[in-house]
Amino acid sequence: MMTKRDLLRDLEIAKNATPGPWFAYHRGGVGGFDYEVTLPDDTFYVIAAELSEHNAKFIAEAREGWPEAIRRAIEAENELAQLRAEIQHHIDLMMSAAELMSDDVDPEQRGKADAYLTVVKALREILDCKTE
Repeated sequence: MMTKRDLLRDLEIAKNATPGPWFAYHRGGVGGFDYEVTLPDDTFYVIAAELSEHNAKFIAEAREGWPEAIRRAIEAENELAQLRAEIQHHIDLMMSAAELMSDDVDPEQRGKADAYLTVVKALREILDCKTE
């Protein structure tokens, strides 16, 4: 299993890099490199030199895309945690209701109460598996 990246650290790294946007352009093989990643102004500040057009484009696009993707991932993880907590709360309420039903149900309704309790337990197990 892969270790989760530290997204806040990654965002800090991106924040400390040379501000963007960056652009990749073909420079014609000068100095052994075919492509440069530069700032959009006339300073000729070279961020990176690359042999591959694909790598140069990736580096240039990552300057703006990576921080945005990280922010969206952090937001999604926070929203997921909130939703899991809400689901857990409702499962707990359902479990309490199921236990009360099991105690107070007449014998004819016992099967329904047991089935409800089984479903609630299954939901709890599913949520527990997804949070590990």
